Amino acid sequence: DLQAQLMRIHADEEACRRLSEWVKSPPADPLLARQLYLTYLYFARGQQDDATIDAITKREQAVRSRFSSYRGIYRGQRLPDNDLIQIMNREADSGAVQEAWAAGKQIGQQVAATVLETVELRNEAARRMRSRDHYKLNLELDEINEDRLFAILDELDGLTVGPFRQVKADLDGRLA
Repeated sequence: DLQAQLMRIHADEEACRRLSEWVKSPPADPLLARQLYLTYLYFARGQQDDATIDAITKREQAVRSRFSSYRGIYRGQRLPDNDLIQIMNREADSGAVQEAWAAGKQIGQQVAATVLETVELRNEAARRMRSRDHYKLNLELDEINEDRLFAILDELDGLTVGPFRQVKADLDGRLA
């Protein structure tokens, strides 16, 4: 599996250690220093053992495979995702839109256990890297402050909840 091979390249502990050392004494060129730092972050994110890489990629592939062959049942017919999306985009009947949306979500029951196993594997790997969980680790390695992110999201919610409710009420009124 190509994904596993790529993950193994970035799991190279020695390469990550060398990058870490180079980051401590970065080159004078700011662009090169930034590229070096980003490469280090990419390798830092990849520090996982072979068993974890195999387990994660196996589960990810199973989920991708299930999604690619999935057909939701809409009004007795098995339809691909693109057809369900067309129904949601073109249909004026909100009941039909709701049915198409629900048909597209049926896949969740079929992949939930595998996705949750993958989440736990990723979280275990993140904890081995001394992070709370995979989510927190990736925020840190993407240079995103979690508290600041949620403050921004809370602010956006406060600014948009009123206008959204108004547009939603107008739309519901037209579709009723």
